[in-house]
Amino acid sequence: MLKSYGIDDSKIFKIVVIATMSSGKSTFINALMGTEILPSQNQACTAKIMPILDNDTAKEFKAYIDYSDGKRDVITLDSDNVVNGFNAKNEIKQILIEGDIKSIKNHSRATVIIDTPGTNFSGDSTHQEETYKLLDKLDEGLILYIINATQFGINDDLELMLHIQDKVKKSENKLKILFVVNKIDEFDLQKEDIRKTMNSIREYIEGNGMKNPTIIPISALAAKLFRQAINREKLTRREKREFRNYYDLFKNNNYNLNKFAYMNSKNNETIEIDGEVFSEYDLLEAINNTGINLVENIINELLFDEINKYIPKVKFNKGKNIKKGNNNQTKSEEIIKRINIDLLKIYKDYEIAKEVKRIEAYSKNKQFHNLTYEKLKKVYDETYRESGEIMMKCVINKCSDNGSIKAIVEKAIQNIEMIIEDDKSIK
Repeated sequence: MLKSYGIDDSKIFKIVVIATMSSGKSTFINALMGTEILPSQNQACTAKIMPILDNDTAKEFKAYIDYSDGKRDVITLDSDNVVNGFNAKNEIKQILIEGDIKSIKNHSRATVIIDTPGTNFSGDSTHQEETYKLLDKLDEGLILYIINATQFGINDDLELMLHIQDKVKKSENKLKILFVVNKIDEFDLQKEDIRKTMNSIREYIEGNGMKNPTIIPISALAAKLFRQAINREKLTRREKREFRNYYDLFKNNNYNLNKFAYMNSKNNETIEIDGEVFSEYDLLEAINNTGINLVENIINELLFDEINKYIPKVKFNKGKNIKKGNNNQTKSEEIIKRINIDLLKIYKDYEIAKEVKRIEAYSKNKQFHNLTYEKLKKVYDETYRESGEIMMKCVINKCSDNGSIKAIVEKAIQNIEMIIEDDKSIK
């Protein structure tokens, strides 16, 4: 699939996201990415097969574009309007989006999330053809099947499900399928029974030949908005209103969608102690509240072998558009500015902003060795990870960070200064 970009197919794990129109597929993928890259209006948004390559070292999302006339281009994706424009251009042959999907960490293989056109868009029959053609070529990986909780069981859904059923069976367990029930937040807990709806969806899926399916209810829009807020992204007036409504809804433990999930029916298992029955799900939630999971997560991070981590390298020759320069040195001004912008997204006050400007002034019109660039990127990556862990703990425990995040950013600025001073090749 990505051979034309120099990516070894055996080194990627494919996640194909499929759905009928208006299921919130693009919103779901945006929620995974934590930013608004794909257009998600209530219409047929995705017109082309669009692979999104996860590169844990990337600082921004880029689109590598191949045109039918042989031209190629690379565009930085700073809004969903850019990708929306791709759909209207018939002269575009293929697109690859690359960026850091922070919710997914690559190991021996890199993840590629593949966005597909909705299969029931009556305005263009090629949408279904493109998706079915991709599914026919798929022999391993994961199919993420998005179901609209308010419209499941429609004929278009049934046709798509029957199409993939035989494909999954013939893969000899190499191809998995995960059902994601989106828009479940549109149900009113006080008036509607979510468990009853989830039971009906499970019976519908099993009735179409999928035995013991894993089914997870979600609110893709709420997840996207929460992650955009954590990433300090600017929200529109409407998004701010939706954010507040969703926050009021999901901050309450009573609206925990995890308890309605079907994990191969294991969440229905019970444990009896002295005649009293406990659900396995409730016990797992109780374990999560003890703090032991945080300890285990940190241990797993320390055990992770960075040496065997696969970092995809996209090979994309733009021909005449490529700017030639010194292979060993890079302009420092752009690098420092980009890293400092990211640091200010983590924490910003007068003192931090002043230090950032001082470093930018020092780096102006200078060049760094590429090794220095890698060191600077590592400083930012570590800062992002450490501050993220603290923010998550504060959210879970509903407490203040007591200046810890500011201290981490100050330390990062000191490390950046030391790295710049150690670079003897700076001109």
